[in-house]
Amino acid sequence: VTGRLTVSLGPNILTLKRSNRKILKSRFPGGNIVQVDISSLEPRIALSVAGKSAPDDIYSHVSKNIFNGELTRSHAKQAILTCIYGGSSWTIKKNLPDNLNAENILRDVKRYFEIDGLNKMLESEIVEKGFITNLYGRRINSGESLVNHFLQSTGVDVSLSVFRSCLSALDESCEEYVPLYVIHDAIVLDVSESCLTALREICANSFQVDNIECKFPVKVDIIS
Repeated sequence: VTGRLTVSLGPNILTLKRSNRKILKSRFPGGNIVQVDISSLEPRIALSVAGKSAPDDIYSHVSKNIFNGELTRSHAKQAILTCIYGGSSWTIKKNLPDNLNAENILRDVKRYFEIDGLNKMLESEIVEKGFITNLYGRRINSGESLVNHFLQSTGVDVSLSVFRSCLSALDESCEEYVPLYVIHDAIVLDVSESCLTALREICANSFQVDNIECKFPVKVDIIS
């Protein structure tokens, strides 16, 4: 329903633990298997839809500026993702210190990302059309979890656009690389030593995509 990939045949890389991806080995002498991740994909999209600029580290920003440091970055991240994916305060409460109120936290996150306003807009679209579309016109035939489906679906198209730009730039610098897998907001590559250097330079800058007024920073991690 969102356009996220599923595995129909072959190794189930989508559910393979990140630590176990070390089983993948480079075909290039001195090469590496690397993962290029888009940072805070759906939260960044949500802020853009709300007309707000997104800081480089959204989770630290929310921890510091929305909750005055009372939430750790990890707790802020969990609260944000729970909010965006339609979870409840009970999900957050399980991992919070006893002195923090999960319902208030979820309320403040929803207010900051303007989730209720987005949901009302999508509900109106359902009434008018019988379906919703993401920011790229992709049709979403679902009447449930509207915000979740809208943001994840838009995230798919953003991811593919970022990966396309990244690989196009890499094509101009080197040839010794092979894309292996797309894992939603990340792409796994097999790169030679020289290509890894070029990739890091390319990914040092954020990527701009169509239809969204924000840039998407990425990070490069060596898997093996």
